Parts: sequence; C-alpha cells; structure tokens
Amino acid sequence: VTMAAQDSYAMHPEISAEQKPTKASHTSFTLSLSLQLRPLAVPDFGKDFLPLLQQLSSVGQVSQEFFTTHLQRILEDSRQVMLVCEDESLGRIVAAGTVVIEPKYIHCAGFVGHIEDVVVDRALRAKGVGHRLVEQLKTRAHEQGCYKVIVDCAEHNVGFYEKCGFKRKEISMACYFDTTAHPATTTSTTATPAAIEDVPVVEPKDETPEAEDAADEAALARVGLVQADTVSPAIKALRDRAPVHVDGVTIRPLAPGDDTRGFLKLLTQLTTVGEISTEAFEARLALIRANPFQHIMVIDDPDKGIVAAATLLLERKFLHAGGIAGHLEDVVVDSTIRGKGLGRMIVDTLRTMARDAGCYKAVLDCAPHNRAFYEKCGFHLSHSAVCMACYF
Repeated sequence: VTMAAQDSYAMHPEISAEQKPTKASHTSFTLSLSLQLRPLAVPDFGKDFLPLLQQLSSVGQVSQEFFTTHLQRILEDSRQVMLVCEDESLGRIVAAGTVVIEPKYIHCAGFVGHIEDVVVDRALRAKGVGHRLVEQLKTRAHEQGCYKVIVDCAEHNVGFYEKCGFKRKEISMACYFDTTAHPATTTSTTATPAAIEDVPVVEPKDETPEAEDAADEAALARVGLVQADTVSPAIKALRDRAPVHVDGVTIRPLAPGDDTRGFLKLLTQLTTVGEISTEAFEARLALIRANPFQHIMVIDDPDKGIVAAATLLLERKFLHAGGIAGHLEDVVVDSTIRGKGLGRMIVDTLRTMARDAGCYKAVLDCAPHNRAFYEKCGFHLSHSAVCMACYF
C-alpha cells in the first residue's frame, strides 16, 4: 500500500535549516512524501523502527540478533501481524502498529482482533498516516474472520479512533509485576491459594504515562531473561500446570468434555455464544492449545460443573526489551455463586500465570462498575484507560 502525505519544512529531515524561510518572507510550500504500508521486516531494524517505538514507551536494549529472531517467530504466527509505514525517500519507519488475533468460544467461536502499539512519528501526525495504518490493521483482522477489533487508548486519542470507526466501550486496567521478588526462571505449578493471592505488583503513584514507564523499567530485567528463546521454558510450562485443588473446587485448564460440564452455558452469562457442537468445541480447543501464547482456565465444581472461567492471551512485543504483555479476557463467574471468592481466585490464577511466563504487565478491559473488584485484585486504571471497539 502506498500513499502520499503533506509535510511542512520544519518537520522533515531532508529540509535543512538554511532552507527555512524567514518570517518576513512568508514563503510557504508543501512536500509530497512517498509512504509504503507493509509488514515489519528484518531490515527495519536499521530503519529507525525501534527509535519510533521509543516515542510510544520504553524500548530498552534490543540487539539486532534478537530483533531478527523475535520477528521471525512473530512472522511464523498468523495470529499476530505487525505493520509499518516507511518513508521511501529516507528509508525510515514513520508509523507502526500491531493486531493480535484471539480465537474465542463466544459469538459462535469467533475471533477478536486486539490492536496494539499504534504510533506515528511526531513529524507526521495529524496528516492521515495513523488513519491509514489503523484501517489496514482493521482489514487484516477482518480478513482473518474477526467479528470485532478493540483498542485501548488514552482519553485524548478517543476522537482519533472514533474517526476510525471505533466506539467507546469499557475501561482498561493494568497490573505491573515486581520482578525482584519472583525470578522469571521459577515457574510454580502447585500454587496454593496463599501463593496465588500474594503475587507482588507494582502500583504506580499516579496514572500518567511517565509513572507507568517507570514501572516498566523495573520489569526489563525479567523480560531480558525471555530473550534467549521467544517461546521460553516458562511459557511452555504454562501448558503443563498441575490442577490446583482449593476449597472443594479445582482450578485447571479447559479440557475436552467441558462443553458438557457447563462451560459454554457459563459463557452465555458474559455475552452471546450461539450453537457450538461438540466437534466444533474440540476443534476450537485444539486450535487454542496449539498456541503456547493462549490459555483458558476454569474452576470446576464436582457438583455444579464449570463455575468460573477466564482466558490469558500472551502478546509478544518489541517494547520493553522485547517483552511480553498478558491480556486477561472473558472473565466470568456463575451468577448463582458470585461473592464467594471465585472471581478473585480465577483472576489471581491468570495473574500468577502471566508473571510466571515473564510478562512485565497484565492488562484487561472491564465495565466501569467492575473497577473496584479488579483494584482488589491488584489492577489499576491504565493511562490508556479507554477501551474502544469496532464491529464488522
């Protein structure tokens, strides 16, 4: 995809200081830029891709070797697409964004696209580049069968995303992990209730981007341990977590046969599910289990069946030294037994899993009336506090 944009002399590097007109002359002119929108590629390491991300958040130390390996693994995963916009005249990356595709059981076993890390170079903002980029990310999600795409943004960016077809939906919350208390090389598979509830978190003193970046810097040491292997042993170990028996219920991964134990019926308390046959249930489960970056956990009551469930989606980034962010999705507890601690139990389980996988943070979207509950679980309102959605 190629496009044209206009820029002023003060914003483009190829216009030297000597060429700038004086105020007295009032000379004005425009520049036509040749921009190419395409997938991220290995040579983009040398085209200022990482410095561009620095305008969004902390990047840290990312070697060219790690960049190449990390990107190759991402390119092999059809569920994650990273797009960039290159100024062809300068050979510089001037915009970037990611869409992560999440298979679900809700909406007839549909797919949701998560738009992440959208950034446009300061020199080219408000010129239509960001709109073109987001539209292309939406297109990629639609092509993979998504029924909607969601994005978390700061309040001042709501207007931009509304112009891209999004509507305000929920709020976004985040939890940052204390990397000094729990080394990433240690993975617990036999957590007790106390161990689940005692996951240390970093609480920023305020909700500004600067405060969250400070928390992120504390996480870089852990993220660095993951760089040796994109699918680290800690991530692989999540699939083999032993069931945890607590107060007469079992916390375990979703398994074949759980459609008959009330899992799909439970999801109807969250949103529309539709008709899903046993064959379709098991096919979707096989798809999810084939990806080490997605995990659905349930709480199984021997008498009542599946009474709570939630999903952990791990997202590979180049931010934060090639870090990993955990997304908590589709958290639901049976309405007949809410208020008994099962919600806290399932959320703390996924938060522990995200920490053990080496995530520097976990994020989730929720209705405003659920904010107090998640604050009790160690989450706080993110600086990208507005969750917006676009339905196809």
